Amino acid sequence: MRIARYPAAMLRLMVAVFACASLAGTGRARADDPGLPLDLPLDLSACAALFDPVGMPSGIDGANGMDYAFRSGAEPPAPSRAFIYRCTAGGFALRLNGVTEVPDWVVENITPGLIGDGAERSDNFFVDPTLPAAYSAQLADYRHSNFDRGHQAPAGDFSGDQQLMDETFVLSNMGPQVGRCFNQGIWRDLETGIRSLVGSRKRLIVFTGPIFEGPLHTIADHKAEMEKQARAARGLPQQPAAAGDAPPAPSPAVPDAFYKIVYDPGGGRTIAFRFPNKALCKTSYRERQFLTSVDAIEEETGFDFLPKLPQRDQVMMERETLPAWNW
Repeated sequence: MRIARYPAAMLRLMVAVFACASLAGTGRARADDPGLPLDLPLDLSACAALFDPVGMPSGIDGANGMDYAFRSGAEPPAPSRAFIYRCTAGGFALRLNGVTEVPDWVVENITPGLIGDGAERSDNFFVDPTLPAAYSAQLADYRHSNFDRGHQAPAGDFSGDQQLMDETFVLSNMGPQVGRCFNQGIWRDLETGIRSLVGSRKRLIVFTGPIFEGPLHTIADHKAEMEKQARAARGLPQQPAAAGDAPPAPSPAVPDAFYKIVYDPGGGRTIAFRFPNKALCKTSYRERQFLTSVDAIEEETGFDFLPKLPQRDQVMMERETLPAWNW
């Protein structure tokens, strides 16, 4: 449950965001739409089971709250649609942010039936061909960037279903992550640890996404900084910006941190994690420094998670910071 007071600028932006969503034609389920949960966008109707019984996150995201400010001072072209929902083969669903080019949140259900040894990892990353032009990150964005394409819904969570495992490699399911000792280390270990719980809990609902702590820093910014450093190291003069340069092309924003919220419907318990997006070598995901509360994640992201649970349950669960796996 999230209760907050928004400044006037944020409220104006909220109106614009919801207007964009309405113009996008996604629609919302109505009381007279049989079989569709109330307040679930029609684009997600095929993934309705993933949100049962917690509901879809509501509210706005951190980037919206910052009026899309960029650290570089640049102003990339704003998309005509603030965000787009996608349901992937009923296996996972997401809300893709048109400015950050990173999903605001991804939801999946981890069940014993989806975990097995029947699927093989393809590493075939691809762009969703149904997205509007210049909306999604591109393969070239990550090339020579020093960032991994970090899964939000992990491929390993669908190791028993080849189609779903392959679908997790869509770039709209990725966030730029530090590779060494993060995506290839502690984050991977966290994903494995969560999967290991399914044997005793049967079904877990997991929300994953980025946290931005200030104005956005993009992969393009990072590449430009690396180029400046390389020129300086070689004793070459820096290239001045030409007058009348066109606005920079869209580029994925690099999150300052990532979160995971895990809910056990059978036990009615939740646990939340927050990891800074940096190399965390020789560090365990079980350490208390990475544990947080759902309330804290809501405060940073602007989303209200688990909104369909009874208010009493939300109040009790969302303010807790539980020791890892003691739930």
